[in-house]
Amino acid sequence: MSKARVSGIVVLLLAGCGGSDERLARVALESTGQQADQNRRMGELQREIAGGTRALIEADARARQQFAELQHEMTRQQTEIGHQRDQLERDRRRQAEDRHREGVLAKTLEGIAQLLACLLPLAITLLVLWPRPETPESAELAALLVHELVDNAPKMTGPALIQERPSDAEGPAPVSDERL
Repeated sequence: MSKARVSGIVVLLLAGCGGSDERLARVALESTGQQADQNRRMGELQREIAGGTRALIEADARARQQFAELQHEMTRQQTEIGHQRDQLERDRRRQAEDRHREGVLAKTLEGIAQLLACLLPLAITLLVLWPRPETPESAELAALLVHELVDNAPKMTGPALIQERPSDAEGPAPVSDERL
């Protein structure tokens, strides 16, 4: 039962019991008025509570929406950071491979240069000492050079360069101005 009904019943009972007692009726009426006022205030409070609850539910819904959006944005950023990290790792590996390759290439080139530096004198020595087939012209030239070295009168000099040799008593022969 509601409080208004109870207070109404109490008022009727009191009115029926004492008949002339106005004081009792007045108290019952005041009590009923107070009860109605309390009921009205309770109704207002319930409406305010309902409005507050509605506002709280709406604020909670907005907060959840914002949270979902922030979570989505954070997930997107984490994915982007993951892609950037993967790209950075690929670049790091590529650079490490390049450094390793460059080191191996530098050592290889250095080894080749040292090998060439060591083989160059051997190649020159082989080129100089390697026996070549003798041609008839080279044999004649060798014989002529040997004869020139042994003989006092050179035969390989041209007539314009050296005049006929006078006897040793007259001194050395003058040399012509024409030179090769």
